Amino acid sequence: MKRLAAVCFVLLFAWRTPLAAQLPIRGQVLASENEQPLSGAEIYALRSRRGAETDRHGRFVLWLRVVPDTLIAHFIGRAPDTVVVSDSAAAGGSVVFHLQSAAVALPGVTVQAEPLSRADDAAQGATWALPREALATVPGAVESDVFRGLALSPAVAYSTPLSSQPFVRGMDAGAVSYRLDGFTVINPFHIGRIFSALMPQAVQGAKLAAAPFDLEYGDATAAVIDAPLREGGSELQGGAQASFVSASAWLGGPAKSHRWFLAWRHGFLEHVGGPLHEVPYHFNDVYGRFTLAAPWGPVHLTTFWSNDGVHERESGKGVGWSNALIGARVPLPLGRSGRVELWGETSGFREDVVALPIRGADTDVRNRFTTSAVGARFQWTAAQTAAGLSLELRRRHMTNDIRGGPQSAPSADAASTFAAATASVERHTGRFTARGGIRLDASRGIQAWQPRLHMGVDLGHQWSLGVALGRTARLYHVINEALPDVEEILSVYDLWRPAGQDDTPLSAADHANLELKRTSASVSLRVSAFASRLRGVGEVRAALIQASDSSFFRFGRGRVAGIDFQIRKPGTRSNIALGYVLSWSRRTWDSAGAIEIPWRYDRRHQARAFYSLLAGRGWRFHLVGDVASSDPITPALGTITLGNLAADGTLRPGGIFRWSRMIMGPENSARGGWMGHVDIGFEKEVGGPGRSIGQLGISVLNVGFTPISPGFPNVDFDDKTGVQRVVYKPRIFLPPVPTLTFRLEF
Repeated sequence: MKRLAAVCFVLLFAWRTPLAAQLPIRGQVLASENEQPLSGAEIYALRSRRGAETDRHGRFVLWLRVVPDTLIAHFIGRAPDTVVVSDSAAAGGSVVFHLQSAAVALPGVTVQAEPLSRADDAAQGATWALPREALATVPGAVESDVFRGLALSPAVAYSTPLSSQPFVRGMDAGAVSYRLDGFTVINPFHIGRIFSALMPQAVQGAKLAAAPFDLEYGDATAAVIDAPLREGGSELQGGAQASFVSASAWLGGPAKSHRWFLAWRHGFLEHVGGPLHEVPYHFNDVYGRFTLAAPWGPVHLTTFWSNDGVHERESGKGVGWSNALIGARVPLPLGRSGRVELWGETSGFREDVVALPIRGADTDVRNRFTTSAVGARFQWTAAQTAAGLSLELRRRHMTNDIRGGPQSAPSADAASTFAAATASVERHTGRFTARGGIRLDASRGIQAWQPRLHMGVDLGHQWSLGVALGRTARLYHVINEALPDVEEILSVYDLWRPAGQDDTPLSAADHANLELKRTSASVSLRVSAFASRLRGVGEVRAALIQASDSSFFRFGRGRVAGIDFQIRKPGTRSNIALGYVLSWSRRTWDSAGAIEIPWRYDRRHQARAFYSLLAGRGWRFHLVGDVASSDPITPALGTITLGNLAADGTLRPGGIFRWSRMIMGPENSARGGWMGHVDIGFEKEVGGPGRSIGQLGISVLNVGFTPISPGFPNVDFDDKTGVQRVVYKPRIFLPPVPTLTFRLEF
């Protein structure tokens, strides 16, 4: 990998730059309904035959060879817009695009390359930009959910349909980092992670970037999920929604030259009588985005707060946690073709567990994670070359205070300061685009060098090829506490371990990705081959072989390889998408000479189908189908039954109180049967453009009663033989789960 850092820059300067006069054009791409900047929009100059992509603030710089010229802006899920650039505009003005939402049934299922900038799109690598409308089409479990909507990408999988926590391309869920408006948000889920703390109505969309992602992103090894909040527009707009478990409202608009947007969701189960009265559950989510006009330009503020809890009224036993974020960004111009962004953030997560039975003992947990950072990013754009530089200084403090029985997780408390720096170069030459650079994350005693290279080629005839190579690293581990018998249902808390302390290794991964795409008006096709080599991966040691607190965790290496395929056929009234993944994910624990075993979620085959229909008269229909081969399981070789030793030395049955214990085989050496589910959703909408819109939504999760988890071995009594024997049964049975929502927007 060290050679890759040098190769990046050699390749990027292998072409000569023409000496003809160039004119830089600044611009911005905005959503027409609220003038929110659109990150990742593509702009292309027809006569100059050059393209650019917008940054997080919707800004771009494009150098023209010919004036006048016509610029076209594209964004997934929106109608394109054009602007004619005259001599006067090229002399020093800027252009602004306003893109309207397109009436499509299911937008953003694939990474769509525009016909005039396929090389730039191919160089993005495995990236999915999903609008809010697409995320909302995926039927939710209890609540509609941004993270469940990521199932539109074949790179994402979940432990069960009851979990909204994604894992990406054969790597652990803790290897994914979450951002809100680009700011760090820690554990953005509600208790159990059945649904996340992000509702679709509060965000503009979501971006999933699988490794090796852009240098801007760090603090993750598998993927980064970034969701920009909605922004207030030039007119007052808002809405409200109610479901079985929550009520929410959102409102945004102008305040003189400023813009604001606020949203709130409240879970009302604590106010409901019946069986929930003695163990009430509550949650709240509050979102805020503010754009303040200043003499030097806009100042963007992002705020987020979430809390929830479930406790017994009499004893006080239960779980509660909360999340908070404040972030600020100031984008500024820098000369004729430069841009600079100054930013700062502070984010925190806290969790308290009171007398929760874990591994046979009542356990109290006090978890705290806080992080604060400031940074700056610089970008310079020339005719065919761009360069970037960023600096970041961050303070982090993490605490796991766990008090329980002898098999409880060990506690930890660590605070550190670290710095991050990136340098990158980008080159465009006709049908070829290359981006390369390096990232350094460093704290006291530990450094992580991360070179990354992305290349894209326009093959012609609507085909493109992308290649991505690089390393990702994280200076600490996020390890899900694996609770016996409920891990597949609920995830109660995480364990944080800083690298370099207590024999904890650095978590790092080397990735390679090859992507072939074809995009046209009638069909979109995408085939990707990926491979990763993992070092320093960790997890909670399996309960079957756990010996002591000192060996509670295990660390090792891993390999991931696979191919995913996705085809989408769009239409004005219907949209269908099919996806398939063939992958291998394996681990070697504790020592290099140990036996390699399958990862616990190593599903060899997984296929998904999405269908969406605009049926007319305001009716919409959505169908999601998912089928996968089984997760690996540890098989039972047999049972041991205890008996009584008689006085004459013979062994006699133990009577009605005799019991049997299983003898387990090699870890993860068997499979437990296929899994799958079918989800459906209906929507009825009234109203339309220029009027208030009302909507009734009904969805059902697992409408077919299909198994959603593999069969695990259990000792059960056999009525025919009168003895106990091993029976394989799924730990989870999921009946159809209905969700009903009412929504009103104005």
